[in-house]
Amino acid sequence: MKIGKLYIFLSILAVGTLLGKEYSVKEVQNIGEKVAKEVKKTLKKRVRDAKKKGGLEAVAKYCMEESHKDIEKFKKNMMKVSK
Repeated sequence: MKIGKLYIFLSILAVGTLLGKEYSVKEVQNIGEKVAKEVKKTLKKRVRDAKKKGGLEAVAKYCMEESHKDIEKFKKNMMKVSK
């Protein structure tokens, strides 16, 4: 399991525990795979768009200044995916 998926796996387990809902390992893996796939798809698109608009400088700027906003959105929406 890669680090990103492990992080999502542990996050879902922790949130599920706090909310009193138990998830099976398979459920957590499925949720983690969905979230990881969506994160990858979105970040790839944003990097590709930045490169088209401004080359490597725009890519670096996106990665340093903007990507965290997209990642925060995924964190907030993680619970919606798990329901």
